[in-house]
Amino acid sequence: MQFLLHHNVIIQAIAGNQHAILEKCRDVKSAGWVLSNSLATIHSHLSKTMEMDEAHDALKKALQGIPVASLTGTDLVETPPSADLDYLDSLVEVFKLDGIITLKPKVFAESEIRAFPPGELTQVLEEGLASIEKVPILDIPATYPQMWNDVEHEMFKVVRSGHFILGPKVEELEEQIAGYTQAPYAVGVSSGTDALLLALMAPDIGPGDEVITTDFSFFASAGVISRLGASPVFVDIEPDSYNINPELLEKAITPRTKAIVPVHLFGQVADMDPIMQIAQKYNLKVVEDAAQSIGAEYKSKCS
Repeated sequence: MQFLLHHNVIIQAIAGNQHAILEKCRDVKSAGWVLSNSLATIHSHLSKTMEMDEAHDALKKALQGIPVASLTGTDLVETPPSADLDYLDSLVEVFKLDGIITLKPKVFAESEIRAFPPGELTQVLEEGLASIEKVPILDIPATYPQMWNDVEHEMFKVVRSGHFILGPKVEELEEQIAGYTQAPYAVGVSSGTDALLLALMAPDIGPGDEVITTDFSFFASAGVISRLGASPVFVDIEPDSYNINPELLEKAITPRTKAIVPVHLFGQVADMDPIMQIAQKYNLKVVEDAAQSIGAEYKSKCS
């Protein structure tokens, strides 16, 4: 569960009146976020009773382990008014927040935001956990807040530079990926699907050809083969790794077979030695689909 910590709660916590709320928000069951553009307000309040350095240290200590959210990718100096409910409604929607913890919940009475005092957090957590019925197979927004600031900061750099196609950021990414995966080169494209498509276009895979791949993968693994007019030929997986079973490859090879697309799934690399041996034996190209395993290693070599 995700909550926004109102700046008045942070101020009271540092004063010692609501210290337990920060400890609870550090618990794995919840995440209490602080808005970056409220930091100046908090620091200003603390500076009225403390020296500047002391206020800075107190704020830093209080927020240790508490993530800071920014809608712009940069820290702002002004704090939006608490009564700006439209702003806060959009904030809750963007961050998929379950509510805001505040000392003045009545301020949000006309908002769709669920606002409650710190003392009710335990009850809210228990209610939320009890209402969980299933875990989705894929929930990207649930993990996005953990890297929100870094992602947004870099996105705004790109927007301000005007380099939306190619440019220095793409070159930087290509260099970093090549170094990380120990590859001589890396080419940035628009998606993992296009990466597979281009890799199969390079050896002229097309109508009449067959490409062997796994039957347990994202649909793009087979979709790009069909898009080129070739026929995907499915080979079953190993039950322990969920990756393509090398022992079944030779039975699937025909005179029309031109390539093998093993998929490294869930961060686990397919057993590449026997796959490469079979490919060399039958003069087949091998295109590794590493969309779900970038950085994973097979015998000290990255996928």
